[in-house]
Amino acid sequence: MVDIVSKHMEADLSFPRLSNRETVIDKEALMRSIKCCEYQAKSHRGYGGSREYLLPDTIDEVKEGYLVFDVGCGDASQLFGYSWLVGEEGEICCIDPSKELVEKARRNLDANSFRNVQIYEMDGANLEPLVLKYGQPNLILLFNVLAYVPEWYARKIVRACSSASAKGTKIICSTVSKEAHLKDAEICNNREKYDLISRGKLIYTYEDNGASYDAEGSVYSKEEFIELFTSNGFQIDNFISLGALDGVATEHYLKAIKVK
Repeated sequence: MVDIVSKHMEADLSFPRLSNRETVIDKEALMRSIKCCEYQAKSHRGYGGSREYLLPDTIDEVKEGYLVFDVGCGDASQLFGYSWLVGEEGEICCIDPSKELVEKARRNLDANSFRNVQIYEMDGANLEPLVLKYGQPNLILLFNVLAYVPEWYARKIVRACSSASAKGTKIICSTVSKEAHLKDAEICNNREKYDLISRGKLIYTYEDNGASYDAEGSVYSKEEFIELFTSNGFQIDNFISLGALDGVATEHYLKAIKVK
């Protein structure tokens, strides 16, 4: 497996993050951060926040005039730089089920006067309303979404992405690695967690309006992650393992193309 990280400091990699106030994005600085990112094989201690948005494989797929769906966009602040990449003829459609995050994203959108970015509060398991309004996308981004839903629901999301896609549509997805979570449970000598991860389940804490809840997510081995897409009509174009925990990848990243 290849571990990919940036030569630059991690802080320099991140797109401007949305605070509680509106954030006006410095276009020149943001575009410079995109164009200057060079990657090398190297060990890395953890997750780099907006790294998937800056990977050359992602940037190279965002073309002028493209229709891009970002499924599970969060506050979308990492994605706004793509507004300039798709140009005036392109469109970025961001969706997220969280009302709070969508409201933050809209404040940031208004502060920057982006005209080709649309944000909707909606579920990623049904993309038909977007397709009916905008057509089938050229590119779908699905970053760090599948880990936060149960495996059966992750399959619904990938199936919805497939249904929304035309032949030739590309999808780029990242998720956490089952191997790394198993290694972490092993290091912590947590047998209960190890057994849970072995079955593909991930329990995490979800915070909403000041309250905390336990929620079920899902984790995937490389083979399971690939099967999730090939079983839904996608052909894998590229696969990268990111990060390292005692020699085990912490994240999986793939690019696939709809072939049937």
